[in-house]
Amino acid sequence: MRRTWVCAMVGALVLLAWVAQARGPKARQGGGPPPWQNKCVPLEALELSQAQRSALERVNAEYSFQVARMREDLLARRWEVEALLRDAEAKEESIRKKVQEMVLAHNQLQEKMVEYQLRLRAILSPEQLNRWCTLMGPGPGPGRWGRP
Repeated sequence: MRRTWVCAMVGALVLLAWVAQARGPKARQGGGPPPWQNKCVPLEALELSQAQRSALERVNAEYSFQVARMREDLLARRWEVEALLRDAEAKEESIRKKVQEMVLAHNQLQEKMVEYQLRLRAILSPEQLNRWCTLMGPGPGPGRWGRP
């Protein structure tokens, strides 16, 4: 009986150590925000001057419609790819061609978003740039910017 109890305790300690190791060094050190979350703020919270607000409105007017159309196009292409993948009659060549079209649309959208942010960057002061949350976010992954 005592031997079983000692084995259970040793097993529990090994399991606890394994779980702590699996969580990684940040979990053991109390963590902190990820490097990309450097207490940045959105454009609206940057205390923009009236001239900056006017310039921002002009840039937004120029890009918002274009970006919306590009996102719609990308979504339509994604649906087409999904439909082809489910279609038993679809040939591999047509699927690959449609995927290439989707990738091209995705790349064009990313380029347009970078162009938009460069225009925004030109409006901001160096101090505002340092505090600004760009649209790039933490990088690739589910629900991240630019993902098709």
